[in-house]
Amino acid sequence: MTDNTRPNHEELTAELERLRQKNAELLDELKRAKAKSNDSSGELETLRAEVRSLRLDKPLDAMLADLFVVSPRLARAELEQEFNFELDEAGDIIVLNKEGERVTVEDPPEKGHIRGKQRPIGFNRDDLHKVLAQAGKWDRILIGTRASGGGAPSQPYRGATSESAPATESQPAKAGFGLR
Repeated sequence: MTDNTRPNHEELTAELERLRQKNAELLDELKRAKAKSNDSSGELETLRAEVRSLRLDKPLDAMLADLFVVSPRLARAELEQEFNFELDEAGDIIVLNKEGERVTVEDPPEKGHIRGKQRPIGFNRDDLHKVLAQAGKWDRILIGTRASGGGAPSQPYRGATSESAPATESQPAKAGFGLR
């Protein structure tokens, strides 16, 4: 008597072939998913680099060009020995010291107080200049405050004429593009 509950050789071979096909199908699906994931992560990294350039690098270079007499690239290399410039969760530029703490500045004292309040510096020319000037390390390459003093009248730069200067008579333009 034969046992009909056990599969025969043909049935096992067919089942094995079906499992091999399904395995190949799943492996192909996995390869496509990994390729898509790699493409997506590559796009994500490209977008992150673009955001970093637009939100951090370009504004920082513009600020450093306004603060230093040397190129922003050189100024940034010097500053990054002591500071890190990062984007916070809101996408704003923050300045950190090498320990990862926000750099602070002291505000002028209020009336009746000896010291001002410490606060994290903002990403603006005045705060950055104040911190850099206090350090004294970059005095040779740091541009001055550009303050004109308490109520001092601003003087025109060399070569500029004031509004009260008499106007010179304009001469008629010569024909022939300056040729005689």
